[in-house]
Amino acid sequence: MTIRTIDTRFFLTHFTDDTEEIKNKTRKKMNDLKRESAILPTMVIHELYKIQCETLGREAAETRTNLILNSNFQITDFDSDIARVSGRIRCQNPKIPTVDGIIAATAILTKSYRVVTDDPHFDSVKEIKTEWI
Repeated sequence: MTIRTIDTRFFLTHFTDDTEEIKNKTRKKMNDLKRESAILPTMVIHELYKIQCETLGREAAETRTNLILNSNFQITDFDSDIARVSGRIRCQNPKIPTVDGIIAATAILTKSYRVVTDDPHFDSVKEIKTEWI
């Protein structure tokens, strides 16, 4: 079984989408990701906290971040190897945002090679594949 890497967009959809169909899909995917101990880059925690704090306030950001941190995810810290690989990715794909480059590099270096996202920026990174809910 391939362990997947989670992008911020999955959590944003999980926490903020208001349609029952999407909520059911993200709930099921979240359970699957917890069961497999999916890869959670620290940059996703940063990005999710920032966006939730700006849109919903600090309390919501704290609650949602703690929920994720207390799950069964493999939290992967940003380090010099990820920095180097994400720099290469961004050099080859100048339009990919820094955080997405870091998430892609994390997937590559953890040998996950699959990112849970609907973000088209990841399509330009040949070493990984994406999946959605």
